[in-house]
Order: sequence, then structure tokens, then C-alpha cells
Amino acid sequence: MPLQGVDLNVLAKEVDEYTGADIESLCREAAMIALRLDPKASVITRAHFEEALKQVHPSVDEETLRFYERIGKEMKRSGAQKKEEMIYYR
Repeated sequence: MPLQGVDLNVLAKEVDEYTGADIESLCREAAMIALRLDPKASVITRAHFEEALKQVHPSVDEETLRFYERIGKEMKRSGAQKKEEMIYYR
């Protein structure tokens, strides 16, 4: 269904901490809300997303987010170390 009156830039800021799967669930829920209100609904509005945002929350908490950020930094560091080691063995 097409969107009507939905500013994607505003919505993107509201779902900053959502995963791709969370965003998919949010969109699906907004569509389902539209269809529950009107089985012949042909558009999804901002009001549908506002209601969906009350029901669909980010699945990743702050602790998990920090864990993945730390792992990412460690992987970057280990990649740099491997490059240095390769230069050493030339």
C-alpha cells in the first residue's frame, strides 16, 4: 500500500535504534492497523504509523548495542594488525 502524509525523514529519526526486522514489523503493523480500521484501505497514513510505534519497539537494548559496537571495533583493530603482519613477512 502507498503512504499518504508520511514524512520518511521524520519516521527514520523515530526508528533510529530499530533493526531492519523491527522496521519491517513496524511497517507491517501500520498496514494491519489501516486494514483493521478499514478492510478496503488503500493507503497507510502517519496516524497508522503512530499507532504502530506504540506497539512495535526496538528489539536491541543499549547493552547489546554496546556489545556489537565493541566487537566491531575489535574486528577493525584485528584487521589492521593482520595487514601489518602481512607486510612483515614479505
